[in-house]
Amino acid sequence: MHELRLVRELFEDLLRRGEEEGMQRITRVYLRIGGFTEIDPEIVRHLFAESSPGTILEGAELVIEESPVRELRLLGFEGE
Repeated sequence: MHELRLVRELFEDLLRRGEEEGMQRITRVYLRIGGFTEIDPEIVRHLFAESSPGTILEGAELVIEESPVRELRLLGFEGE
């Protein structure tokens, strides 16, 4: 299941970057997922929500933009 690995890597990156920027909480995460990646956005949403409790990502909104090309990209994030 590539989605589980993807969410783990995404969390590691977001936690590191959020800490580097001194954020107490990340409130919104923007991703772009291409249709040819074979990654199911709904599984990503579910795993993200299941993994976030107890972290600075708890309750963060995951905004997924679909793309017609083969790509997977963290576009950005917001927090406080």
